[in-house]
Amino acid sequence: MNELDIKRMRSQKLVLRIFCCLVMFFLTTTHTMFGLAEKSVDSNELNKKTNMLDLKFYQHRKPEIDLERALEKKDFRFKIICGISCWAPGGKTESSFSKFIKKFGGHVIDNTGDLILDDEHLVLKKAVQQYATIYNQLLFKKLKKLHMI
Repeated sequence: MNELDIKRMRSQKLVLRIFCCLVMFFLTTTHTMFGLAEKSVDSNELNKKTNMLDLKFYQHRKPEIDLERALEKKDFRFKIICGISCWAPGGKTESSFSKFIKKFGGHVIDNTGDLILDDEHLVLKKAVQQYATIYNQLLFKKLKKLHMI
């Protein structure tokens, strides 16, 4: 084998290595792209579970106990639910507590938007609205009793 044959063989090996690297890169990239699509589906499922978990937090909460704890910390914020618009449930109208929210502030309950994912989600959203309604009504009575409003 002469020097020219050795150079030719080296260049062929180099071309083969480059080709193999490109194939591996292509396969890895394609696999990663499909992997990301699968992760995207998983992240959507994770978002749904997180959304449900946020709402489940309120499902069995006792607004009376939560209000007492908040008042101990001098937290007079009303609970707010947001969809297309935000409002504090429990008043005669959606804007009943507006002036009190301006004075004392509000706490927006996460994941209470208008989107309903499934029947369980709807049940949870209703439970959160019931919680916020009771909480806000009790807070209003307490603030009135303390002559703060």
